[in-house]
Order: sequence, then structure tokens, then C-alpha cells
Amino acid sequence: MKLLIIGGSIFLGRHLVTEALRKNHEVWIFNRGQSGPIPSPVCHVLQGNRESQSDLKKLSTMKFDAVIDTCGYVPRVVRTGLEILKDIAPHYLFASTISVYANPLANADETSPLMTSSDPQSEDVQKHYGGLKVLCENAVRTYFPNRNTNVRLGFLVGPYDRIYRLPYWLERLAAGGEVIAPGNPSDPFQCIDIRDAAAWMVLCAEKKIAGDFNVTGHVLPLGNLLNTCNQTLGDKAQLTWIPHSFLRDQGITAFDEIPYNISDEERGAVQISIAKALANGLTFRSLTETICDTHAWLAKEGFSVIAKAGEKIKARISRARELEILESYNKISNLHIAHKF
Repeated sequence: MKLLIIGGSIFLGRHLVTEALRKNHEVWIFNRGQSGPIPSPVCHVLQGNRESQSDLKKLSTMKFDAVIDTCGYVPRVVRTGLEILKDIAPHYLFASTISVYANPLANADETSPLMTSSDPQSEDVQKHYGGLKVLCENAVRTYFPNRNTNVRLGFLVGPYDRIYRLPYWLERLAAGGEVIAPGNPSDPFQCIDIRDAAAWMVLCAEKKIAGDFNVTGHVLPLGNLLNTCNQTLGDKAQLTWIPHSFLRDQGITAFDEIPYNISDEERGAVQISIAKALANGLTFRSLTETICDTHAWLAKEGFSVIAKAGEKIKARISRARELEILESYNKISNLHIAHKF
């Protein structure tokens, strides 16, 4: 298979390239060459900006068996590419997100109501991320009718992670001591190893599997994830589970300040149905393998802070603030215990 990957050098794209080459496909990458090194010297590289029609026209005389778009966020930009790409390949895979769902409930499937943008002309990805992805999906369907795969990805984890969530937990737990864990260990959670997502997307390109698909992991208790991380790192840390209400009172609201701090109101987004993808060949490696491999990558290379929308991704709760909250919570917990006797 001759495969074109738009993007292809950071996280999802890197693993798509690796998987496609592992299966002996001919891999071409189209990107600006600014976000990271090319994952393999075996790749064919076309340097260009997807917003530039003159750059995109480099592709117009070529033919591919499938296109995988890893970095489409703005409908106008996606449509610019689709105008040319519609004639060079029979199938188009688009990396979308479970954030397209308006108010996902537990077991929400691909027919659940989607986001609508309050400002359809806005290109503010941070403000309208889910709504813009919906419009991008619509554009893909328009230009590749019945020849498209919209892959609605959940939390992605694994080596070369560009967002400081699982890497936060691995580094924080490795440091040891008492650690805030958000909510309750039984709280449901979903994530998928990036390599399993990439393998399934390459499978879709091979078999021309079309449609909309939720692609994330099986639902598991958040405690399983954090305890497995801790055990893998030698049980150096003591997890103290603090209710969301207490964290809110302490000013901790965004789940990125303490990664995976997901409120009860938002928890439907991590209980998404993946039955359709499972029926079409989605498989998973073990959680332990994901954690071990991610930790090995961190130990070897370290987490690279990447600027995103002018802010540093690696902006997390400080150790001093964490200790303040733990002290406050433990005082209250000890008082409650004392009152029982």
C-alpha cells in the first residue's frame, strides 16, 4: 500500500509511520518539517504547508492508496487540502476526537449528538475544539463520500507522548512520597496506547474500513491505572485519594492541573462505547506494557516541553501546592476519624 500521512513526526504520526513501515507499506509524509525529526529515513518526505495551495499541488500528480490526516483542526484548512486530495486517493482517514460529542453519557456510541459551534466562523481551536472537529469531519464526508474514516480518539498514551498527563504520573510517582490522586479509585477511565490506535488506523487504510469510530480503551477504574504505574515504578509513592469537591474548594478544577482529574459531570467522556471499533479489528496490548514502555522512553529521553497555543504544556501543580492541599485534607480526615470514637 502506498500511504500518505499528513503530519507524521510528533506522536500519532510517528507511530503511524512506524506501524505502516513494519507492515512493509510505502510511506510518504507531507508536513512543514518544523515539529520534529522524521521518524524513519525510509520515509519519503514532501515538505509543505497544508494551508498553501502551491505546496499542496506537489501532491496533485501523485496517487496513493489512502491518506491519513493527523493534524486537521480548522475546517477551512482541511477543506483546502481536500480539494486536491480527493483526486489522488480512494480513501481518507481523519484523526478526530471524542470531544465531538455534545454531552456524552456512559456508553455513548457514534450516533450520539455532536457539538455545535456557537461561532461557526471562529478558528479558535482552544475555545471551539470539539465543534471545529465536527465541521472537519463533515468536510471529509463531503469530499470522500462513503470513502472516509473519522477516528474519534480518546486519551492517547505511550512513548513520545506530547502532552504531560501520563508522563506526569510516571515522573511524580517515581519521585515518591504522598501524592494527590483525584476523586475515587473506582472512578471509570479510558485511555489507549497510541501504538494500538495507530495499528488500527493502518488496518482501516488497508481494508478501506469506512465510517465514524470511537477509538479508545476499555473502561477501567482510574485506581487500576495509577496503582499499576506505582507498582511498576517500585511502589515508591503513597496515593491519597481526595474528592473532587475538596479539590474544587482548593481551586483545583482543570483536569490538566492534576491529570485525569475529571469531574463527575464530565465522566461520560471516559465511558465511551468502542463496540464498533472492536467489531472491526481494534485490539490492545496490556496496560503494564504501555506503562513500562512509556517509562523507558521517559528515562532515556525525558519529556520535551512543546509550546501549544502560546502556553507550556508542562504546567502542573507544584509540589509545594500539593503538600499544602494534602496537609489540609489530612487534617480534616483526621478530625472525622477522631469524631467517630
